[in-house]
Amino acid sequence: MKAAPAQDIVSSDRTARWRIVPGGGVERSTDDGATWQMQTTGVQVTLAAGAAPSASVCWLAGAGGVVLRSIDGRTWQRVTSPDAADLVAITATSDANATVTAVGGRTFTTTDGGLTWTRTVR
Repeated sequence: MKAAPAQDIVSSDRTARWRIVPGGGVERSTDDGATWQMQTTGVQVTLAAGAAPSASVCWLAGAGGVVLRSIDGRTWQRVTSPDAADLVAITATSDANATVTAVGGRTFTTTDGGLTWTRTVR
């Protein structure tokens, strides 16, 4: 998967934000992007997308079906993946609810923080 340009993942309150950096990294800002702190995600794969439904919750998705979630804004947990394919998009409404899109357009939704996923029928 080709590295995408850095993208801001802006939380609903707009002051907290994250941005994906190459090699599985992410940076976080709590001052509307004025300063950034590097965070360790525990993965080395290319991350492609993120969603932040609050100032402390962020979801990330990427190559090989990697899905990460932070519920404290600082630490990252890898959650069960719904598909081994590269994930290219993610939306989230809370720490428990998210939808990922895989290459080819398949979508999967979780309502339990990534413990289980259901394929979404379009």
